[in-house]
Amino acid sequence: MISFKNVSFCYPSYGQEPKKALADVSFTIPDGTFVGIAGNMGSGKTTLCSLMSGLLKPTSGQIERTGSVSFAMQFPENQLFEGTVIKDVMFGPLNRGLSEKEARMISEKCLASLGLGESFFDRNPLRLSGGEKRRVALAGILSMDADTIILDEPCAGLDPKWRDRLYGILQDLNRKGKTVIIVSHNTDDIARYCRTMLYLKSSELADIGNVGDVICRHEELENSSMAFARRLSEAGMEIDYKKAVTTEDLASLIADRQSSL
Repeated sequence: MISFKNVSFCYPSYGQEPKKALADVSFTIPDGTFVGIAGNMGSGKTTLCSLMSGLLKPTSGQIERTGSVSFAMQFPENQLFEGTVIKDVMFGPLNRGLSEKEARMISEKCLASLGLGESFFDRNPLRLSGGEKRRVALAGILSMDADTIILDEPCAGLDPKWRDRLYGILQDLNRKGKTVIIVSHNTDDIARYCRTMLYLKSSELADIGNVGDVICRHEELENSSMAFARRLSEAGMEIDYKKAVTTEDLASLIADRQSSL
């Protein structure tokens, strides 16, 4: 569980007025939830994640959290530092107190789940491609086996195949009771995979609730399925485009409309 009560955060600006990144934010994320966080650049999304993970302390307000938390920043590949891929992924489990054998077994499993087999283990992670670096960094986060996993734009730099593979892994972890929190500018991904959505706007929590409900309440959150449905509606098809939150919703609306003709 992560709970914010009237939380605000200001970055120091040295001689000028402190810059408020979050203002009076309150919400509770229960255990086992799959949450998506959306908002424009500068709305406070990364600051919110840093506060949830404990990397930052609030300027005011209270934060409560239960269980362990792991956080992959927006460019997790910048966190790579060991000389080999396997050592980098093992770093977290070893610091949790696992034996070297246990840490290696977990790390190999996490790497394999992201398509990085034995041939990668002894390679220098800094000499991999951008997408491979991203997958190594994500394997390191997964190897921590935290109760809550926070990922800031986890699919940036991943092709569609690995985006779907990663979300599949996150869904499996969520079904096993893990709390998963993702930041994404892609409301299609949030609509498809998340159950709850937080929408930040101008450093404030503008909305929180069921993903479909939140997206429908804010025109600026319109995703590709809704945009296509809106164009169909404007062309004369009598459908409620706001109900087309996912591609499955869109297909269902079109099928229902066709069957009624």
